[in-house]
Amino acid sequence: MKPSVWPDQHDDMLNQKLFLVFLIISLLIIVDALVIEPYNPVLVKQNFDILEGDQNIKIIFISDIHAGYQTTQYLETVVEKINQQEPDVILLGGDFIDHENELELLAPLKKLQSRYGTYAVLGNHDYGSWMCGGDGWLGDKVEQKLSSLGVDVLRNENRILEIHGEKFAIIGLDEFWMCRNNYQNASMGTDNLPKIILTHNQMGVDQTKVDGRNVVLSGHTHCGQIRIPFITDLYLLPVFGKAGGLYQQGDSSLYVSCGVTSGRIRFLAPPEIDLMDVH
Repeated sequence: MKPSVWPDQHDDMLNQKLFLVFLIISLLIIVDALVIEPYNPVLVKQNFDILEGDQNIKIIFISDIHAGYQTTQYLETVVEKINQQEPDVILLGGDFIDHENELELLAPLKKLQSRYGTYAVLGNHDYGSWMCGGDGWLGDKVEQKLSSLGVDVLRNENRILEIHGEKFAIIGLDEFWMCRNNYQNASMGTDNLPKIILTHNQMGVDQTKVDGRNVVLSGHTHCGQIRIPFITDLYLLPVFGKAGGLYQQGDSSLYVSCGVTSGRIRFLAPPEIDLMDVH
């Protein structure tokens, strides 16, 4: 006759099974967050309707390279993936490095290929500071390095482009946390044009003062790196603004990229290359 199982023994067996399931799931999450997700950038596609005509302009946007946290081979892979898309314009959203000795790690950016140029803004890490003030010496060095690689760095400046008969402005804001952003100066001469506003930190743009159908592109948040639905947005909102993704405010769109850096823990917030069809 088969011996009976006492209730407490049954509970122990159930608890052991539940613990085993929890352990396996936790292990899979850890492997994904440390080994898989950080090193596999995804291509994220977006569409923005801000132009008058019916021609598409293909724009690639990446942010938060943080070259010191990854291998040169990884950045070369990112550049290769970008070039495969044959973009009209490439936009870079800041935080290229954390320390001066990492400047040479940006060399793969020289291989970026676009029909109408590559444009960038600087982030707080490029200045080596999270505070207002300072002489900005590291930011100047980052700008010099990027310029030598063929990247046009915009520090409260704009560039007016005409592509496929469509004229629009790319506005680049200097870093908000360094108290260097100045939208009035940056947008000078662009009043009647559609605008793509490039800022490392979304807080650098007061969208209530941006008229018309425009797109604001930012990074900085890394989408929290460990992204828990609803929770991440709730806790990031008071400090960083929107955690990541596409947000609408009237006719203006804000897109916050998860960034492309690897070498850090990531869960449900993979590094991303943003492909944007603007029409």
